[in-house]
Amino acid sequence: MKGKRTGIDFSKHVHTVDVYKHEDKEIQVDHFKIPDSMTNYIQFINTDRVLTITGDFGNWVFCRPFVPSIDGYVSDGYWLEKLRILSSQVPGSYDGEATASEIQKLIDEGLQEYGYKGDELKKMKEWYTDLLTYTDDEYEYVYHAYRGYDRPNIETESIPFCKKLNPWLNIIFDAFDEICRRIKEGDENQIYDWLIMKVTPNSGFGDHISLTKMGLHSALPCVWNTEKGWIRWNIKGYDNRKIELLKKQILSLHAEYNPKLIYSFSFSNKEHEQ
Repeated sequence: MKGKRTGIDFSKHVHTVDVYKHEDKEIQVDHFKIPDSMTNYIQFINTDRVLTITGDFGNWVFCRPFVPSIDGYVSDGYWLEKLRILSSQVPGSYDGEATASEIQKLIDEGLQEYGYKGDELKKMKEWYTDLLTYTDDEYEYVYHAYRGYDRPNIETESIPFCKKLNPWLNIIFDAFDEICRRIKEGDENQIYDWLIMKVTPNSGFGDHISLTKMGLHSALPCVWNTEKGWIRWNIKGYDNRKIELLKKQILSLHAEYNPKLIYSFSFSNKEHEQ
């Protein structure tokens, strides 16, 4: 699947999730990468307060979490707002051509759609037509659009001001949208053989799991190491729905056994001990 903003091909990318939890605190790490390769790798790290993105397309910090989900998607303007707040990160630069295009749309039909009529419509069209002559230069445009003596009494947000986004940021936005699309449509291909849960070493949780009936997952091969604190299930042949059901059952047992145990989930194709 190619990104709608950039044309980057994500068809070979696989989405996997690690969740780290301690008491009521949780960190979710979404990996989006080509298996056995770090090319075009993107990592989304969500805490309860921020989203941090790392990988081949730069490091970015947003002042609220954005977790991939069925209903998730990137709203460019809102995300950029959360990128700029209390931050010196620069998401892009002024785009005179795009700004002029948006102004022309207002002149052609947008003003009527906003309810302008008669003399008021005529004055607004004259003002925006004059504003078009300044779009080539950011500083002149900003002065006339927001500080000019003849500026009409309209909200600042309604005056077009377009930006060229950093191309890396566009790729990241496309990647997030692609992950959410796959979650919604259920077409993620799980190519890993093992689901691995790491817990506090010597906690005894692996022994507890081995003695518990796992219902639909009872026949699933399970290996654990109490001393090192890992448990591994062979999920070959499991689709994403079954994997999520398995994780929910494991977490239910975790809550019953000792909810204060720190844990994390990951995927692997390796059979050796962790």
